[in-house]
Amino acid sequence: MTEIRTIATHSGSFHADEVFGVAILKLIYPEAEILRTRDPDKYNKADLRLDVGMKYDPQTHDYDHHQKEGAGKRDNDIPYAAAGLIWKHFGKKLVKTDKEWERIDEKLMQFIDAIDNGIMPYSSEKAKPYTISDIIHAHNPTWTEKDANMDEA
Repeated sequence: MTEIRTIATHSGSFHADEVFGVAILKLIYPEAEILRTRDPDKYNKADLRLDVGMKYDPQTHDYDHHQKEGAGKRDNDIPYAAAGLIWKHFGKKLVKTDKEWERIDEKLMQFIDAIDNGIMPYSSEKAKPYTISDIIHAHNPTWTEKDANMDEA
């Protein structure tokens, strides 16, 4: 297994895709340092990048989905975001069976990825569920607030 000592993702507001992606990676690489930046000179020095860098290439440990062509889609056309890309490449290290891996992708990762890509995975006009993405977004400071500890989160 390649040693991952630094993991880079974007700074600023938290989104469910990079939060879950980082959490998955920290389970596998608990000693890895998390670097939150939008500075290419800094994130390009990290051992692994997610949700930053405009590049998807597992060989170079780049797991972004913001490039024009995206980072691929699942068989059901849900496009990958950072959480799904990390789960796709690292998730099997955390579960015992392929069936468990598939179930977590189907029931959790796909929804995180869909929402991050602007796809609402529900169709009710009367009630909107409060998603994990909503919960994470609710913890971001408003435009009038400044959270000095945000980059430490």
